[in-house]
Amino acid sequence: MQTLKSTSRARILLAIFSASALAALNKTGSTCTVTPLATGADDTPQILDAFKQCGRDGKVVLTEGLFNIGQVMRTTDLNNCDIEIHGTLKWSSDIQYWLRNSISVTYAGRSTAWQLGGVNISLRGFGKALFDGNGQLWYDQNRNQGNQNGRPISLTLCMKGNSSNVHVSNVVCHESGAMCIGSIGSNPSQADIVENVYYDNVTAYHSSNAAWIKTYSGQGRVRNVTFANMRFDNVNQPIYITPCIYGSSGCDSSRLSIEDIRWVNITGTSRYNVAAGIHCSAAAPCKNLSMENVNITPMKGGTAKWLCSNIQNQQSSGIPCTESCPANWPQQLDGDR
Repeated sequence: MQTLKSTSRARILLAIFSASALAALNKTGSTCTVTPLATGADDTPQILDAFKQCGRDGKVVLTEGLFNIGQVMRTTDLNNCDIEIHGTLKWSSDIQYWLRNSISVTYAGRSTAWQLGGVNISLRGFGKALFDGNGQLWYDQNRNQGNQNGRPISLTLCMKGNSSNVHVSNVVCHESGAMCIGSIGSNPSQADIVENVYYDNVTAYHSSNAAWIKTYSGQGRVRNVTFANMRFDNVNQPIYITPCIYGSSGCDSSRLSIEDIRWVNITGTSRYNVAAGIHCSAAAPCKNLSMENVNITPMKGGTAKWLCSNIQNQQSSGIPCTESCPANWPQQLDGDR
């Protein structure tokens, strides 16, 4: 009898513990609110459960606090979903797990620890959301090695192939590539399409580029992209377009089209004396590029250079072109030109 009582108590305690753990996910109507597990345990299961329950016609809210992420997350079947992140997501230090299990993406053999996607979704961070990838461990792992698979990359919001109807706003970037389209067109057998993208209210500090488009000479198009209300500080080459990124071929034979691109209300400083390097393919000149109220000055003073080639509407574009832009113009500069 005593054994039965002890077993019953154990079951009761287990039930109480389980209920306490599950209480970190609270569903009210179509809103799932997730709070971090106080034990420091892996928060991934409850986050994935929240997306499962509220990822379609609902809202997922991650409250303030530290969420420990110990597993890959694939949340790609979302529909009409609002996502709010008020806290920090910290990926575990198990480098070998991430190398073995990260999710492959279509772009250039890359992989990711969180694949997020769907139709009509919004992601808001309210100036508080933080993604902590345990970067120092990766830096130490890849010391004295360049361009390693799985290496940490500073946050850059770049639209890859087949991205459309995207609105990005209220972003501050430090030492990154900031806002870009691409790379696309790397697979000659697959058309990459990016259209209807709006970047708004973005600040870029000490970045490589800030409002730019990079493609290979494959198939596809970039259409209807706006970079608006942006501020640059010490950016290597703020505005950049190339049809042959990373020295690839097809600088003037590429037929991947770039059209209806706008830069509006942009101010800031370039690290060197080139504000923009725009080289469009001679076989498919850029169409309907425009600039309005754009003012970029070199940090060291003087007048900025604006390099332009193969812009179909150059005279009416508002781009203050000063000289031609050579093919294979570099993405990053190492000094004044």
